[in-house]
Amino acid sequence: MNQSASEGPFDTGDVIMNKYLNYCQERFHYHKTNSRITAERYIEKEQGKTVQRFKSSHSIYLDTNYLLMLRDYKLNRLEDPSRIELCNLIYKVKQSKNVIFPYTHTTFQEIIKQTDTLTRSITAQVVDELSQGIIIKPSLIRRQHEYQMFLFGLDPIDNLDLFIHASIGYALEVYGEFSLTFPKGWSQPDTEIFKKMIFDFNRRLTLEDKISIYTQSGPGEEALDRLSNLFVTLNNGKFQHQNLEHNYNTILFQELLSGISGFLESKGISGEPNQWLSRTLTINAMSHFQKTPNTLHLSSDRITSALHAQLRHERDQKYKPTDIFDFSHAADAVPYCKAFFTDISLHKRLCSKRLQFDKIFGCYITSGNEGPRNYLVSLLGNS
Repeated sequence: MNQSASEGPFDTGDVIMNKYLNYCQERFHYHKTNSRITAERYIEKEQGKTVQRFKSSHSIYLDTNYLLMLRDYKLNRLEDPSRIELCNLIYKVKQSKNVIFPYTHTTFQEIIKQTDTLTRSITAQVVDELSQGIIIKPSLIRRQHEYQMFLFGLDPIDNLDLFIHASIGYALEVYGEFSLTFPKGWSQPDTEIFKKMIFDFNRRLTLEDKISIYTQSGPGEEALDRLSNLFVTLNNGKFQHQNLEHNYNTILFQELLSGISGFLESKGISGEPNQWLSRTLTINAMSHFQKTPNTLHLSSDRITSALHAQLRHERDQKYKPTDIFDFSHAADAVPYCKAFFTDISLHKRLCSKRLQFDKIFGCYITSGNEGPRNYLVSLLGNS
């Protein structure tokens, strides 16, 4: 995001961004006249309010299938009475109970795959309505915190401000870029004011507008296509090494090691230091999981690694194109939300006798229409 001096008013040169022009001006001048608090303290204070909202609410995570159902509901395309009833219940719960339906970067990735502008826009509107601007931060950020908590023996599900982010501003930093020109008099001390204004802007920016920005300035569909087509590579690897892999725990170790090594690589740790540290962490993690099955530590790596290992261990099963996104949804939702509505396949995997992640993380995992319906009805009944 670039900033430069100008004699004129704020101007983004972008139709979407100009929707927020008056708000940005208002917040800039507000912070200019209330500049005693630092940007760091202001953001910490405001994030604290968001955390309290999340802690005091009942969080339900909907995977993309349910968002698409709600999209069709808004477009009057649903015919199945049970699905219409479920959609009515979701909105009723949202209106009458203290319930938040947070979403994640995985949700964002799946929505932007839609090629029809109308349906993509309606899906984003559904997310904006239900999430109330609450998003669970990307796994890369969570995992760094999870490793720190594990290594220092601290509470693994602590400091929710590290997990919960108001609106989708982080995605703007990753995928979108725009420039603001500032009124005459812009000076270096105003950097603190600018940071506070941008934080406020991030919370106001809707997912619908973020997607519009992405389609204009993002890296295009190639990156998502590569992610979606990863299942081909995974299937090739699965069947190539299938005769060498019989033991589930061995496969789980390999998956966990691969995940930790990749994370360290993303942080600039490579070569022999990476090999030593990733292997040490994996050995310690596996030992911890075996000694303390109900541990909440390293939840992101544990869930994704276990799902991959389980599928690789089943000789006749193949990766589906949606598995990569589904596994990410599970790691995003299960450790932090009260309930997770997903498809029957992932539901069965997560609640299987081997994994039992519903019991470990205290997350009600369900699928189809009847399970979510019963859950929502029970919420409405506990007034």
